[in-house]
Amino acid sequence: MAKRFEEQKARIAPLIRQVRHLFADLDATLYLYDPDDEVIEMVLATNPKVQKFVGARLTLGEGVAGKVARSRQPMYVNDYKSWSGQTPRFKEMPNYNILSSPLLHDGTLYGVVNLINEHLDHTFSERDLQLFRAVADLVVLSLVNAELYERTLQSEQRFRNLVEDAHLGVYVVQNRRLAYANPFMEGFFGRPLKELQVTPFEDLVAPEERERVQYELPEPDPREPGARTRYHTFLKTVRGDGSLAHVEVFGNLVLYNGQPAIQGMMMDVTARQETQQLMQRFLDIGTRILSETAMGAILQQVCEALTAHSPFETAAIIVFERPVTPEQSPRIGDVYITGVDEATRQKLLAQRDAQHILPNRDILAQGEAWGPGYLVTPQNVSGLTDYSVPLPKVEPNEAVQQVWGVYDNFYLFLRQGASIWGRISLARPHGGRVPDPERL
Repeated sequence: MAKRFEEQKARIAPLIRQVRHLFADLDATLYLYDPDDEVIEMVLATNPKVQKFVGARLTLGEGVAGKVARSRQPMYVNDYKSWSGQTPRFKEMPNYNILSSPLLHDGTLYGVVNLINEHLDHTFSERDLQLFRAVADLVVLSLVNAELYERTLQSEQRFRNLVEDAHLGVYVVQNRRLAYANPFMEGFFGRPLKELQVTPFEDLVAPEERERVQYELPEPDPREPGARTRYHTFLKTVRGDGSLAHVEVFGNLVLYNGQPAIQGMMMDVTARQETQQLMQRFLDIGTRILSETAMGAILQQVCEALTAHSPFETAAIIVFERPVTPEQSPRIGDVYITGVDEATRQKLLAQRDAQHILPNRDILAQGEAWGPGYLVTPQNVSGLTDYSVPLPKVEPNEAVQQVWGVYDNFYLFLRQGASIWGRISLARPHGGRVPDPERL
């Protein structure tokens, strides 16, 4: 078991470093599951104060990681020292906010990964939880694929026994054609193996992908110095009936019957492709924001990201001069705007200069709670038109029951504990349609 833990740790540790980067380099701890003793063991900790606990073994249900291992559901705890479920085993652990997710694949528990913030300057939320769970799924999938690849190298017979009944495609491409394909490939493409073997590999992918395939999947001799030996990419493929499907491809440069070839695995990710693309956009935006050091530049990029990737065409962020309670009248500090013409922009800035702002208490008391924020219209907030600048109306592109008005706004508050530091205002949804709560 110790050897297995070391092998799994070696595979996962680089991925954990990438995950930390996506979450602003928060510290991480990694536990691996021992199914024989039904415990999890801490094998990695990036925080020096936590490293002395490496080697600690927790029963299922003990502490945050143990609870996640038992329930197999992610969770977060802000202010760990005040959490009633802490374990005495970690009584000397520093206080922190913690985000925890199981490492699961096909119902099998591999371990638990935690992100921790010792400085307590970032409290975790449900959105963090959802993103972290998706990232954890990618981590364990990479671990499973690595284990599968190593097993195939150990025994060709075991490889064949495994892949013939696999629920993913296993293939060998040689001279740009399929020299081997398992039954999954035949069923996925809807073509018999004999037809697949005489079809150029590029013809199995969408036309717009073919040039990229030729560039990204060459077949040099793996014995040549500097030869690229591993591949990982996403492709859009063409089935036998002409329909398109998305796949994730892992490949390795090998010698097959003494000649260079690509041995690969292919997973059908059509159903989750849209979700992955949206997540990747979010991660790209986050990375770009984190690369900035000036607060104004960061918040302006947030505005631009909102109009690029949310249902709304207009976004504004107001930062108060100092944090306030919901009942206090704020003073406007900085304003960041995108998605309006210059005349409207000047009107909004004039309101800032005049400190003319809709009170937070009116939004909270009279606005319609709507997903994570509040929908404000002249019908539900008295005096709205006295504070708001009307935006040009967007005519709906199809018949809808509810149309977005020129004064309507969707507000999100920037909170830290009981204090409000500012707020985000979103308006003019695409097509003039009111987005449904799920879209928000």
